[in-house]
Amino acid sequence: MATTAPSPARTHERGSAVGRVFALAKLEMTLLIRNKTALFNALTLGPLMVILINSFQMPGMDSDRTEVVTNLMASLVVFAIVFAGYYNLCTTAVARREELMLKRLTTGEVQRWEVLTAMAVPALSIILAQVILGGIAIAVLVGMPSMVNPVLLVLGLVLGFSGLAVLGYATATITRTVEAAQITTLLPLAVLIFLSGSTFPFALMPDVMRTIAELTPLAAANQLMTLGLSGTASDGGTHDFAQTFVAGLVPTIVLLAWIAIGGYLVQKKMPWEPRR
Repeated sequence: MATTAPSPARTHERGSAVGRVFALAKLEMTLLIRNKTALFNALTLGPLMVILINSFQMPGMDSDRTEVVTNLMASLVVFAIVFAGYYNLCTTAVARREELMLKRLTTGEVQRWEVLTAMAVPALSIILAQVILGGIAIAVLVGMPSMVNPVLLVLGLVLGFSGLAVLGYATATITRTVEAAQITTLLPLAVLIFLSGSTFPFALMPDVMRTIAELTPLAAANQLMTLGLSGTASDGGTHDFAQTFVAGLVPTIVLLAWIAIGGYLVQKKMPWEPRR
């Protein structure tokens, strides 16, 4: 059931863009905490999928600790951004639209990009919490992850979340109700997860499948995370700090392209009033 949103304070509308985004983000966090089902899904789906997927030893995978830690950390990020990012933001955008909240928010000085950014802040906060807590748990239970290139770790997380967030908003344009989001997101979720490299390792994919997978946003985020953690590319090659920047160029471009495509679709197609 969608949570009814309180009206935002008018005083924030006359402030700066940062102030308005902060006020709206605080409102969104409050609504998320009130909606126990949405909060449970956002917090648990990602980690549960990591536990489920990594409980099965994939054939052909090396069992050394470095690779196990890398796979766990990369999978944690992948499932966090796809569930707390893509799915959660799609349902949130639909719920706010059907409650007329999106229409009310944009009747004053608040810009549409400010509303969308504010809606994404709670999701990003949850993802960061999952990554930090999950990283601590992995370090205690398995071992400390190596960090060949921390820059790519941050890049993979930020661009991966941004790409999945705009795709979530784009999916909301064809989703009439919150309940319907379970259907409209089903196929994208299945394809994104299967080709991400977390459920089916890149090394085991046929060349054609791996080429297709590397053009998807979740796989690109996974590649950047894996390169940042262990310096390992999708073809199995290992790289040092400087070489990882070169190897990470293609997945970075892929993510930027998806952000641009998703942003264009949201700008042109996203309805801000209930769809009847």
